[in-house]
Amino acid sequence: VGAIFAKVAYRLTVSVKGKGSVSIAGSGFVACQARCSSSQTSYKTLTLRAKPLKGWRFVRWAGGCKGTAPVCRVPMTADTAAAASFRRK
Repeated sequence: VGAIFAKVAYRLTVSVKGKGSVSIAGSGFVACQARCSSSQTSYKTLTLRAKPLKGWRFVRWAGGCKGTAPVCRVPMTADTAAAASFRRK
């Protein structure tokens, strides 16, 4: 038998640089277009998806998300900040 003691919720902060948005499945966000922050259930894994506007492209993630794939999974095991960067085509 094991137990994990943790906060009930952690804060997720998402920021967007350039022209695009980030949708967060299951988080209550419809689409974050600048900077969004909300409380999320601890130990729940969220899926973040970067969506560029027409004429722009997704470049990379920073912070709690890494890499150049437009989809990122974030396990809410601590307060987390993720940033999506977009650039003109």
